[in-house]
Amino acid sequence: MNASNTVSKWIRCFRDACVGSFVFTLAILFSAALNASGADFYVATDGDDTHDGISLGTPLASLQRAIGIAGAGDTIHIRGGTYRQQVTATTGGGTADAYLRIQAYGGERPVFKGSDLVTGWEHHEGAIWKKTGWAINSQQVFCNERFLQQIGLPNPNFHPGDFVPVGTGIADMYPGTFHYDSTAKTLCIWLPDGGDPNASIMEVSTRGALLSLDIPYVRLKGITARHCNPTMYDFNPSYYAAVRIGPDSIIEECDIQWGDFAGLLLKSRSKALRCIISNNGDVGVGANRADDILVSECVISGNNYRHFNPMWHAGGLKLIPDVSGTIENNEISNNYGSGVWFDWCKTGNLIVIRNNRLRNNINRAIFVEGSDNAL
Repeated sequence: MNASNTVSKWIRCFRDACVGSFVFTLAILFSAALNASGADFYVATDGDDTHDGISLGTPLASLQRAIGIAGAGDTIHIRGGTYRQQVTATTGGGTADAYLRIQAYGGERPVFKGSDLVTGWEHHEGAIWKKTGWAINSQQVFCNERFLQQIGLPNPNFHPGDFVPVGTGIADMYPGTFHYDSTAKTLCIWLPDGGDPNASIMEVSTRGALLSLDIPYVRLKGITARHCNPTMYDFNPSYYAAVRIGPDSIIEECDIQWGDFAGLLLKSRSKALRCIISNNGDVGVGANRADDILVSECVISGNNYRHFNPMWHAGGLKLIPDVSGTIENNEISNNYGSGVWFDWCKTGNLIVIRNNRLRNNINRAIFVEGSDNAL
């Protein structure tokens, strides 16, 4: 064997050994990455909370249960369908290096609703129907997904300057309205066409905030939220939101509509990305004592459909007090109130409002009131 052949042989052996070692190293790293990514849990409408939730064949029934067992780096996959449940999380969450992910499974559409289907309506008089023995001060009634106008105050704790009611009682009802008599515990409705509600899909709000995720480092994606009832409780606008996410969290590509007050409440360093936050009872996005929030590429429209006083608290975004951050690249339109409203935000931290399309909002497009360091 000549010298050149010997050298070539050793080069090939060295190369093969290196490639083999490299492939082996990649396999170890890939395996480690998979392990570092955490566990997967599944939630489905036909699930059971006695299941382990670790496969599509053994899903859990409630997101509440899934959050209780999942941790940093884990992913909760939610199958499509309607979930009439309320979720409250105050412990757990993720870390800066390993978010707790909560997301729609594949291309499916999970819908969380704060309403219940109501049947068995009794005729009252004329075109008015009633549900007796109704113990909940319901703030929203929907007939075939069309909302009915509330007659009377939402809650005795609301000052008339905050909310000017339409009428006071059953005598003021007209087509397309509802009224709740808390003394008689009777819910009355008059459908837009004067028809029998037993022939329609009637949904009545019964639950407070839908997703109250007051835990850090959560990434919520692809969830739809509809209907909620928190304004039946004592007066506290800071908690009147269909969805709340904790500090250092991200909500993206979610659809939050027809909440009875706020759609979304943000905490410090939380981000709302590419969401629809529309047609909520008072305001689309709220925040309270939150630093460095980001709202980007969202559609925020048609909020304050219940017509709370737009000079009190209403519109596209109402951020009060001591909120800072960036509002950018959003469509903010047709809100019954100001488009973007920073109120009494005096920490000195930077407020940036840029590159938004603001149109057809009443009062003001942008309102920076009693606040510092806004650009």
